[in-house]
Amino acid sequence: MTQEWFESADLEKKSAQTKSENQPNEPEISETVETEPQANEETPVSPKELETHEEEAPEMIEETQTEEEGEGKAEEERNQENSVKEKSILSKALESPYIPDIDPRKTARLKKEIALFWTWLLDAIQEPTASKTTDQKHRYSVFALLTLLSSINLFFSIYHIKRLYYGYMISIANGSPNQLPPLDLFAGLSILVASALFYFSIILGGFTVRRVLDQESDFTFQEAFDRYSRLFAIPLVLTALASFFALFGGLRFAGILTLLSMAIFALGNLFVISKPSKTSSLDPFYRFLLAVLLDGAILLPFLIAELALTVDYLRILTFF
Repeated sequence: MTQEWFESADLEKKSAQTKSENQPNEPEISETVETEPQANEETPVSPKELETHEEEAPEMIEETQTEEEGEGKAEEERNQENSVKEKSILSKALESPYIPDIDPRKTARLKKEIALFWTWLLDAIQEPTASKTTDQKHRYSVFALLTLLSSINLFFSIYHIKRLYYGYMISIANGSPNQLPPLDLFAGLSILVASALFYFSIILGGFTVRRVLDQESDFTFQEAFDRYSRLFAIPLVLTALASFFALFGGLRFAGILTLLSMAIFALGNLFVISKPSKTSSLDPFYRFLLAVLLDGAILLPFLIAELALTVDYLRILTFF
């Protein structure tokens, strides 16, 4: 009995202690519960404060609008500055010494020179044998244009023939394409030099006949250039058309026009060397015979040089 009594007494003490521990926490919980509704309760706002808030709201909107406008203006100013910088960079690049400035006076002068050459060309076609004092530029322009256009005509004719008949040419060349000459920069320069030698030899032959056979000491090389340049006006037009057709593969038209221009060259040269001078005492027939022989002696070395430069490329023309 005594043991049971002690155990019951211990239980009562423990229960009393637990109650005493739980009791101080309860008022804290109640205090927090009481403070929460007080915090949740809205504080009363006076009408003056509402008016101030309403007045401040449009002011804030205006400030934000002004800030946005200021940012937009700043962006526009930045874009303008960037465009100005780009223009200045472009202007500096155009002012570079590596890019020449286009002078309107030079273009006007070029147009004037082209117009003068065109009028001279039309006059030379109408009267190829008329002896007129012309500008030195025209005689050299005809020589340069004939050389360039003849080179273009021959180069592109060889190019298109080689492209069309390449397999046939290889079969004839025993299947070795190395025997066919390449059409590179050296080929173009060789054809250009050969064309210049061809036209120069014709002018030199006529000049030699007049100075040696006819004993015309006052006949200069520039006069020979003038006379042949007028005779070369019609072949110049034909060679320009032939080079145009050769450039785009019209080989038949280019060949016909080239043969026609060569025939006019031969007839023009024959006309110049066969025309006797007033002071010549030789019989016209013997004079004509000697003129042909002398002119042939001048043309032959140039012809050998021309063939040495272009014989490998002229072989391709035989396949057409």
